[in-house]
Amino acid sequence: MKKIYLFACLSLFVYACKDLDIRPDSSIIMPETIADFEQLLEHAAVTTTPALPHIASDEYFLPDYETWQSLFSNVQRNAYVWENDVYTGELNVSDWNDCYKGIFHCNTVLDHAHVIEDEGQRRWIEGWALFARAYLFHALATTFAGTYDPATADKTTGIPIRLTSGVDVVVNPSTLADTYRQIIDDATAAIELLPNEQPYEDERNRPSKAAGYALLARVHLNMGDYQLAEEFSDKALEAYDVLIDYNTLDTNAQSAFTYNSQETIYFSRMVYGYIAYGNMTIYGVDTALLALYPENDLRLPVYFATNTIGNHIIKPINTLTGLPFTGLATDEIYLIKAECLARQGNTPDALEYLNKLVESRVRKGTFSPIDVETAEEALNLILQERRKALVWRCIRWSDLKRLNHEGHAITLKRVLNGREYVLPPNDSRYTFPFPEQGLDSVN
Repeated sequence: MKKIYLFACLSLFVYACKDLDIRPDSSIIMPETIADFEQLLEHAAVTTTPALPHIASDEYFLPDYETWQSLFSNVQRNAYVWENDVYTGELNVSDWNDCYKGIFHCNTVLDHAHVIEDEGQRRWIEGWALFARAYLFHALATTFAGTYDPATADKTTGIPIRLTSGVDVVVNPSTLADTYRQIIDDATAAIELLPNEQPYEDERNRPSKAAGYALLARVHLNMGDYQLAEEFSDKALEAYDVLIDYNTLDTNAQSAFTYNSQETIYFSRMVYGYIAYGNMTIYGVDTALLALYPENDLRLPVYFATNTIGNHIIKPINTLTGLPFTGLATDEIYLIKAECLARQGNTPDALEYLNKLVESRVRKGTFSPIDVETAEEALNLILQERRKALVWRCIRWSDLKRLNHEGHAITLKRVLNGREYVLPPNDSRYTFPFPEQGLDSVN
C-alpha cells in the first residue's frame, strides 16, 4: 500500500513492476525472495476491480447529452445507456484485463511460493495470493456473469477460472456454480493461512482473517445464501469490529479519510480510465439517493460536495484518492448481519445492528432509535441503508441483480437528448458480455 498509493493518480497509468518482468510468457523472471513475492501482490492490478457496474448503475446522472458525448470512451457511453454492444470493437477493456492481470500475479505467486524456505512466510504469501485471487474472481463474476441461482448455476455460464500462470494451459469459461465454488474454496483456504491481526491502516491491501470472513459474507449474500452470509459476518465482526463516529471527522475536508479509514478491512479500488467518477465537474449524484439522507446525517457533508454547476458530487470515501473505494469495510458487514437477521424474522436484533451503525453516522444528540414492528419493514429500512452507507463502492449493481431476482422489480431509467433509456429488472444487460478478445487475454 505504501509503495502504490502514495503516488499521484497519474502513476496508476503504469502497470509494470519496476524490478520484476511480470508477463504471461515463457520469458518471465521467476520470484525468489519474500520481497519478490510481496512486490507481485503489492501490484495495483491485484487490488483493482471493475468500474462498469458503477457506470451502469443508478447512483449518478450526466447533466446533458453534450456531457455524455464528451465521455472518455465508447465503452463508458454505451454502459451508461445499457447498450447491448457495450464495447463496439474496443479491445482494451480495463475492467476485464486488469483483473485478470491481478489474477496472473496471484497465480505466479502460488506456482512458485514453494521456494520460500520459511514456513510462516510461505503460509502468509500463499494466503494473501489465495484471498486476492478469490476477491478478483468474485469482482469479475458480479460483472461478467449472471445472478447466482442454485437451481440453474450448473447450467449458467460463469467466468474463466485460471488457476495457473502457465501459458500452455487453455482456460474456457466455467459454469456459474464452479465459479462460485472456486471463489469459496480459495477464500476458505486463505483464511487458514492468513494472520489474525488486522494490518496497519496504510497496509490494508494486505488481507487478514477478518478480510477472508468479510469476503465470504459478501459472496454468500450475493448468492442469496443468507444463513451462511450471517455466519461469516459474525466471524468477520469477531475478528474486527470498528465503527467510526462520524462526529470526529472533518466534514469540510476534501476527504475526511486517510488512505484508508479505520473501518477498512481490505482495500480495493475501481479501475482507472473512466471519467464518470474521475471528473467532478460533469456528473451529479442521483437526487433520489440524496433525498434518503436526513438533515442530521453526517454522510451528507462527509460523502458529498457541490460542483460548479450546482450538482452534488462524491468525495473520496475510505481513501484519499479519486479512484473510488470498492473494498471490504465494517459498515458493510453490519448491514449484511442486519439484513440476514431481518430475513429470519428477528426484527429486534436486526434493528440493534442497524441502529448501532446509524447512530455512528448522525450528528451527536440528534439520534432517535429506529423502531418498526415487522421484519419486512426492518428489511426495507436495511436495504435503504445499504444504498446510503455503501454509495459509490460498486456494490449497488450486484444488489440490483440480487434484489430483482427476488422480485423487487427495480427499473432503471435515463433520459438523453429527449430519448428515454430503460433497464428492466432481470434484463440480460445486467450481465456484461466478455470483451471480444476476452478469452485470448486470459489464455
